[in-house]
Amino acid sequence: MSKKKPHKKKKPKYTSLKLNDRIAIQSGLDYGMSARAIAEKIGRSASTVLREIKTYSHFVPHKYNDCEYRRTCKAKHTCGDYECNSPCHFCSQCAFHCNRYKPIRCNIRFDNYYGLCNGCHRWGNCTLDKYRYEAEYADNHSKEIKREARSGFDLTTEELIAIDDLVSPLVKKGLSIYAIKSQLGNSIPVSESTLRRLIDNSELEARNIDLRTAVKIKPRTEHRRRMKSEIITKLKIGHLYSDYLNFIKNNDCMVCQMDCVEGLKTDNKVLLTLHFPILHFQLAFIMNNHTSACVVDTMDLLEETLGQELYNRIFGVILTDNGHEFLNIEGMERSVFGGNRSRIFFCEPNRSDEKPHCECNHKLIRYILPKKTSFENLVQPDICLMMSHINSYPRESLCGQTPFKVAQKVFPAEFFDSLGIDEIDFNNLDLTPSLLK
Repeated sequence: MSKKKPHKKKKPKYTSLKLNDRIAIQSGLDYGMSARAIAEKIGRSASTVLREIKTYSHFVPHKYNDCEYRRTCKAKHTCGDYECNSPCHFCSQCAFHCNRYKPIRCNIRFDNYYGLCNGCHRWGNCTLDKYRYEAEYADNHSKEIKREARSGFDLTTEELIAIDDLVSPLVKKGLSIYAIKSQLGNSIPVSESTLRRLIDNSELEARNIDLRTAVKIKPRTEHRRRMKSEIITKLKIGHLYSDYLNFIKNNDCMVCQMDCVEGLKTDNKVLLTLHFPILHFQLAFIMNNHTSACVVDTMDLLEETLGQELYNRIFGVILTDNGHEFLNIEGMERSVFGGNRSRIFFCEPNRSDEKPHCECNHKLIRYILPKKTSFENLVQPDICLMMSHINSYPRESLCGQTPFKVAQKVFPAEFFDSLGIDEIDFNNLDLTPSLLK
């Protein structure tokens, strides 16, 4: 019998770091995480993380005088300019002229293992030299290095002259690039597309004007849609889905999922929905505009209605998507009574499956408000009536109970009274558009 060959393990395919990985690295550095902990978070090796930090951290020189004696120094004219009447400590050039110059040593930066300013609370107001890792800068710099590596032509001067002697005379006789390459074949050590690029970059004696159709064809304009992952702002660092998973792992808290439901595209009004996955209970509020300001105003009104203590207990953690209406993170997290009220986290771009319960419950809203239904004539009492019927609908996932019954065991009675949510008898349930007509 033939022996079975031992199974060979497939080598992992290593790819370059993406913007999301770099954002996770910056977030980890800001929170003081080790390279090994960051590497486990993004699924890479610690050496990859260290190499990334070393390669793409950038230096920002100081703009002001960083001398240790600048506050007490009264020296003047150290540079030899006797027409200047300003004290030298106002000038950043005293480092080159003053013998007493001694730069301030930043203990926060030099005591850091990486020598970075990440995580320093004085970053915005610091006047010293800064050395920092930033995800956006690292991603752009990495792309620029790759772009430069791909540019140019891998040809010697002799090879370029030989190609020019063969191709340019034929092009000027009206022959196409395809015909020249197909006939000369291996005599030209480059491809047809490279020949066109050589002519387009004026590397050969022949020019685009010598080609029959090159000057007639307009350059193709790229209308590439920007992916949401490319517009993740620095404000979302610490609010990503990976941060959400770590937070709920270390904290026992109730999670609320937030989203918006739109009517007609021409409408201004939209619905802001708040869903509790464990309870299958959902709230909805009408907003006059689909903007971040309206979202913050709605959350402010909700907090004022419920009170700070009850609001913080129920809406302490909110998971939402990357819609433009949820960009004001600071406004959503700050309390109208002072301090913070909620922790806001975001799903990964194009990953609605990370908050599926909220998306699935929207089907019940669409039973009553089908697509292409205008929301302009709706008021909050209509929405409260709709959500009362939806939350009184028995669910198989709750073993035949209604979300309202389950929520009553968790929320106080004042919660339902304040928001106008009532229990509807099963015989009176209506999940059709006729409910609001």
